[in-house]
Amino acid sequence: MANTDRSYSPADICAIFNIAKSTLFRWEQDGFVDRIPRDLRDRRVYKKSHLGSIAKHLFREQYQAAARNENRDSLAQLHESMALMKVIAGDPMGLRELAEFPALSTPTMRELLRFAAEELDPVDEDFARILDLVRRCVPDSAAAAAAR
Repeated sequence: MANTDRSYSPADICAIFNIAKSTLFRWEQDGFVDRIPRDLRDRRVYKKSHLGSIAKHLFREQYQAAARNENRDSLAQLHESMALMKVIAGDPMGLRELAEFPALSTPTMRELLRFAAEELDPVDEDFARILDLVRRCVPDSAAAAAAR
């Protein structure tokens, strides 16, 4: 079962979405992200509820850019990112959608493994599904090198 009380630092958010901190903070200033609470040391503390607004804004920006450029690869990356966000938010459709991709990007696989390690119990079905999904996407040469 996923931990619903998890908090995220700005570095965590930037790693999940592959964005710069300056971009994240600009989106906060521009009002695209809900007000972020601070801890006792005045550091930003993001919650799972913030992930949705960040994902929506990122998806909107990237979709508009990809549509302007008619870039199908960018559109596929957007769909992969949205499926990953569903997984992190606890939506079972996210894993089903990711399983339909012929391959996953390295950042997506890394984030899936981080999520499984930090948020899921190893006996959880989703934990096994994530490992199977990542195994399927790792190129044979990388798997052979890892086995050595």
